[in-house]
Amino acid sequence: EHSRIEHAVEYLKKLHTEMHEKKLLSRTRSVGEKRQSIDMLAEEERQRQAQLELNRSWKRIYKRSWFISACVFVAWLLSGIIFYSTWQGWDFWVSAYFTMQTGLSVGYGTPSEDD
Repeated sequence: EHSRIEHAVEYLKKLHTEMHEKKLLSRTRSVGEKRQSIDMLAEEERQRQAQLELNRSWKRIYKRSWFISACVFVAWLLSGIIFYSTWQGWDFWVSAYFTMQTGLSVGYGTPSEDD
């Protein structure tokens, strides 16, 4: 408990020192420099807010599109496995292999389904 209080006191002293330094600095600057500083801070804040909004929107789209793509892929894979299992009478792994091979094939020389 005592160390927490000491930590809080040190933090408050640090804040007080920083505020005092900023106050002294603001007294020595001209009106034009103050205006430029305020404008620069406002522009930085606008850019930061715009970037945050862009990040939020892309994160939502990114997460949603990957989830939908994964669901479509799994549905396609399962439907192919079920199709080959019932139509050809193959076990799960052979059906999974030929579903992947047939669906993702670009013409590689692999065994045919009739072999």
